[in-house]
Order: sequence, then structure tokens, then C-alpha cells
Amino acid sequence: MSLNASQDRSARKLKILSLVETMEPAGGVERVVAALSGVWGILGHQVIVATKRGSKSFFSLDNRAELISFDFREFSNRTRLLRALHRAWEFLLVTRRVVKLVRSRSVDVVYTTSPLDFAAALIASLFSLRSITVIASEHGAFDAFAAGYRVIRWLTYRFAWAVVVPRSLDLQRFTEIGAHAFNIPHPLLAINTPESHQADRQNFALAAGRLVHDKGFDLLLRAWARVVPACENWKLKIAGDGPLKDMLISLSKELQIEDKVEFLGVQSEMDQLYSACGLFVLSSRAEGFGLVLLEAMNNGARLVAFACSAAPIEMLQGGVGRLVPNGDYNALADAIIETIKADHRSDSSPFRRSEVLQRHKISTVAAQWETLLNRIQK
Repeated sequence: MSLNASQDRSARKLKILSLVETMEPAGGVERVVAALSGVWGILGHQVIVATKRGSKSFFSLDNRAELISFDFREFSNRTRLLRALHRAWEFLLVTRRVVKLVRSRSVDVVYTTSPLDFAAALIASLFSLRSITVIASEHGAFDAFAAGYRVIRWLTYRFAWAVVVPRSLDLQRFTEIGAHAFNIPHPLLAINTPESHQADRQNFALAAGRLVHDKGFDLLLRAWARVVPACENWKLKIAGDGPLKDMLISLSKELQIEDKVEFLGVQSEMDQLYSACGLFVLSSRAEGFGLVLLEAMNNGARLVAFACSAAPIEMLQGGVGRLVPNGDYNALADAIIETIKADHRSDSSPFRRSEVLQRHKISTVAAQWETLLNRIQK
């Protein structure tokens, strides 16, 4: 269901509890939760961000928001049975903590970021002795998750007051599983002006994300090995950290491109990199939403991406960037070379790029959230 801006600003202000795994990584979910604390703050609502782990946030929260942590321990046992038992116990603990928060803070709305947390919040609502609204949210494309995740989602989301999804193409899919779905795009805190895109671009391609299998940086390195002979004065820079860092460094040496690849680690000032890069590459095998692609677009970067899910396909259609078949690193290399050699101004339609970005403008997203939250009072 689409939401139009509401003209009713007389509704009472709400206390919103946002439940998330952690706010410490520089990930997409964490970035969205931080941005939403600002959206809800603009609307005058009181926001509490509750994490299961970690007492800090990599991204700045709205100064009106409160960050609290349940301080659960990490559990690294690899035995499947023990992992399952640990998750079950943690589920009960989350439910208990949410009940306490709802009662002590007079919470009106609980916003969740995963099916399990939604189920815990839903059960908590039955024992909280308050009438609360539980909202589920999806941070990626409908098919971007593992089978177990999808089963839990199918079992639980039909009981949500609302399921907020970032992509309009997924509305029908969620409706088919019985969810009361609404499309509200992820917010960008600022839409950059065309003038800000005219900064001098440097001869490097940028990629960003956690260094894990799904992000496909091994495929990107194999593609870059083909790019190097054709574009000798270009480098590849990868921002992010993760468990595959050593393997990726070794692969760059094996491919004999270690002097053409730079691993930057986690970066707090990504906008500077987006604005300086000659192009941005999304090499993911699977991608929930691809927020980095949107941020690179917002900074005027030329874009090349695997068609790994409907999210990048929807973002890049209409000439905004180049899409190649998912996993085909030879095609990725060809697209990178073509983009490097093309005139920067001929890469994309400025009108289509602006259209995509305007959907994520914070005032647009705030108006849609206002409309949805006002329905709670009716």
C-alpha cells in the first residue's frame, strides 16, 4: 500500500521503541535505524533505540533519541543444537526486556528489524498491560534472505499491524503472504545538489561493504584483474572490514594486482569517497537493498552493479548505471572498462537519477511515516 502525505498534524506524539540487533557496525540496517530516529524526531515522537548487543552506535542518532542496550553476550558455539538453544533462550530474554520497557517507558509503538524480534515484540505486547502497536520492517528485497528467515517471516508477519518495506515492487509479494504491507523508502538525510557532483573525480573505483561471501568481493577482484591491463592508471579501493579480509588480500596477490587494490577498512566519511571516486561498483551475490548504491548515486558517482536482486535493478533502470548478469565477473570487468572509458556526463539520465533520489528525501519519507503513524490513533 502506498502512502500519501498527511495533512493531519494534530495527532498525539508517540513513544517509539526501535528494536535492533546492534548499532555498532557500519551496516545498512544500522544506518536506516539511525536515520529513522531523525525522521521520527522531526515528527515530534520520542524514540528509544534498544540493541541486543553493544552500547554504542557507529552512525549518529538524532539528539532527541535514547540508546539503550540489553548487553546480551555473543555466542560463538558452532554446534547447531547449542546455537538453536541459545537463540530460543535469547528470544525469551528479548520478550521479557521488551515487556519491561513497554511498561516502564509507556511505549506506544515497537518497530522491529527482523522476524524473530517481531515475534518477540508481538508476544511481549500480550503481557505488557498496555495497548501497543507492533510494526515489522524489511530492509531488503523479498527474495534476498535464507529459507529459514522466509519461513519465520511467513509465519509471523500476517499478525503485524503493518509491515514496512522499502521497495514498491515487493508490496504484492508481502500481501500474498498475508501481511498488511506499506511502502516507505529508506531515508537519505540529505540529497546532494547537482553542483556537488562536479568535484574532480579521481582514477579509482570504489566498493563498500562487509567483507563476507555475499558481498562478492572475490568476484570483484577477479574482474579487476581483467580491468588492470586496459586501465593501468586506475586503482580499486574497498571500504569495509570482515572475516574474509585476509583471504581477499591473498587473492589479490595471487591475481598479481595487489598494487592496484587498496583495502581501506571501515570508513566514517563515506561521502568523501563517493564524491571522489571515478565509479562505484556493487559486486554482491545477494543484496537486501543496496543502500551503498543509493548513497553513491546521491554523490554523483557512476555506477556498475551485478543484477543480484530486484533492488539494484529497480534503482539503476532507465540509464542510471550499468547492470550485468549476477556473478559474471567477466561481464562486470567489461562494464567497468566501458564506464571508465566513457564520458562521465553520458553515463546516466540526470532526470531519472533525481527521480530515484527524491523518493528517499527525508521530508518525503517523514510525510509517509506521519501518515502511517497517524493511523494508529484512528
